[in-house]
Amino acid sequence: MPRETVSVGANSEVRFASGTTLTGIGGAVTATQYTPARSGLRSATLPSEIDSSPEFERALQELGIYEQETIHLDVSASATPLRGGAGIPVLRPAIPAGDTAPRVVLYQDESGGLSWHFATRARTDEERARARQRGLRLDGVATGEFRIPLRNAPTRRAMEPGLPRRSLRGPITKIGRKILKVLVVPLAGVISGPVQDIAGMIERKHRRNLIWRVTSDNYRRAPTEPVSDWSGLKGKRALLVMHGILSTAEAMLSSLPEAAMRRWCEAYEGRVLAFNHLSVTQSPEDNARFFLEQVKTALPGDSIEFDVLCHSRGGIVSRALAERAEP
Repeated sequence: MPRETVSVGANSEVRFASGTTLTGIGGAVTATQYTPARSGLRSATLPSEIDSSPEFERALQELGIYEQETIHLDVSASATPLRGGAGIPVLRPAIPAGDTAPRVVLYQDESGGLSWHFATRARTDEERARARQRGLRLDGVATGEFRIPLRNAPTRRAMEPGLPRRSLRGPITKIGRKILKVLVVPLAGVISGPVQDIAGMIERKHRRNLIWRVTSDNYRRAPTEPVSDWSGLKGKRALLVMHGILSTAEAMLSSLPEAAMRRWCEAYEGRVLAFNHLSVTQSPEDNARFFLEQVKTALPGDSIEFDVLCHSRGGIVSRALAERAEP
């Protein structure tokens, strides 16, 4: 796995041998560029190099998205923190001549915060000239420049209670590390839409609306069949589990001790349901409507009383169920 490390002072430009540059960092850093040997994903072996979870990498592979390069920005403990204020850093990944596939940058700060960034559009003569020099087309497409707000102040506030246990994509490997991952999306038109388009592709490939019965034996496994017998829920209170965005009920419950899940099932006499809902491609109202239609079809003229265990977006869906059930 090719790698290159460059040490830079305040306000200096980071320039890698590949042609990728990063300007406007506003602090002394050590920048390390990792490049896959071919179109794919990096095969990081050392713990200090790992910045992606297997699940994240698998999702990218299944969509045909591959990694051009990943840059780790490390600030030494004695260095002045990166400012990242008015001068927002600009990343210019090297793009081979004739390569028109869109790029997207996934940025992770040291607190685990994530953000997607799309290339800016050429608006001035200077930007157009610079894009032409880099061999980029200018028929309304992006310049190939990515402006990445470092959000240093929010990150410091987030880390005041201590280091996070983990990030969404992988382990936090070093205090003060910021990660810029340049991904190539070989799908026409994807990059022109909002980030929900990419998340929506992933969701539609791996998720569906499904109401399923939870037991102490299956609560960590992906469900395959919807609940088939609703009759036992009539006139008795049940427990409904609702997950957050881009998640599932089994993922939400995966760290729950089996003994706790068994107590819930016993307390509700087996009346425990989970609702795996599409959280990007459908609205909370759509989710609520789907759930209520399933109940109405299964138990016409009857009603069910639920206690709800939820978090994040699952709470919004639950509120939609409670507030808008009648209409």
